[in-house]
Amino acid sequence: MSDFSFVAEDIEEDFQSDYYEEPVPAGDYNVQIKDTRYAANKAGTGHWLMVSFEITSNGKQKGKDVANFFNVDHPNSTAMEISKRDLSRLCNAINIKEFTDHEQLLGNKLRIKIDVKNERNEVKSYHALPSDEPLVTAEELATDMEEPPF
Repeated sequence: MSDFSFVAEDIEEDFQSDYYEEPVPAGDYNVQIKDTRYAANKAGTGHWLMVSFEITSNGKQKGKDVANFFNVDHPNSTAMEISKRDLSRLCNAINIKEFTDHEQLLGNKLRIKIDVKNERNEVKSYHALPSDEPLVTAEELATDMEEPPF
């Protein structure tokens, strides 16, 4: 008899990432907040807030998702301080001064800077979208085309 047991339904499938999926290349991307979740951490000692961003920039990465987890309640005060500072930066980028329900973040658009660390995406910074930015830049249009239209 094995010392190991496993119940598949105990794992939230939405948070399972495909091991072989390539991370989004490092760079700046226009995104829209697609999903948010608030849950207890594995150890049961705190809570995290997950924010999922869908890339809206034209190009090969359009439609891909990148998620960031914020330790909003954690026994390690440094981890919690860093997460709350980053969450504040996200809120400032989308002009939300406070929220009482994490779903208030949904649908907001911003620009994020993504880095790749240990073959995983890491959101490094959050920025408001410039109000005078064109919907599609010439560079994005060129990378989105498979072949010339003529």
